[in-house]
Amino acid sequence: MPNSTFASDYDENGRPDGYLNGGYAPQEIAGPDGGRVAQWTDSTLTWIYGLEPGLTRLALTARTADGTTRTVTPVVTITEIDKAYGYHFREPQRLTPITVGPNWHESQTSLTVAADADRVKIEFEMAPPGVIWVSRASWRIAK
Repeated sequence: MPNSTFASDYDENGRPDGYLNGGYAPQEIAGPDGGRVAQWTDSTLTWIYGLEPGLTRLALTARTADGTTRTVTPVVTITEIDKAYGYHFREPQRLTPITVGPNWHESQTSLTVAADADRVKIEFEMAPPGVIWVSRASWRIAK
């Protein structure tokens, strides 16, 4: 997962490197580990490169910004790149939703990555719409 603890903003654009449609939580908001916290809204997305095939776990340590419990559904689009650098997108898959509440909590979901997958786009849908704060995001081969 790119920038899994949201520490990097090398281009100084006000959002964690590797994420679109999100930014940083206010400075006074700290994660359970005391680190920097990302602020995600509906449609925040990221890309994963250098995939390993097999059962993979996506985990988020998050809480809602306003105390309202939200359902966050990761929508995954697996991409293959051919020899001419053409991108071929598979049908998006909706992973098992993650419930995010008012307290910091790690939640996880999983999927199986095929051997021919080159990249994965993950878009996070939120219901009801709102803001969640994320202190850590990880993408790892399940053991």
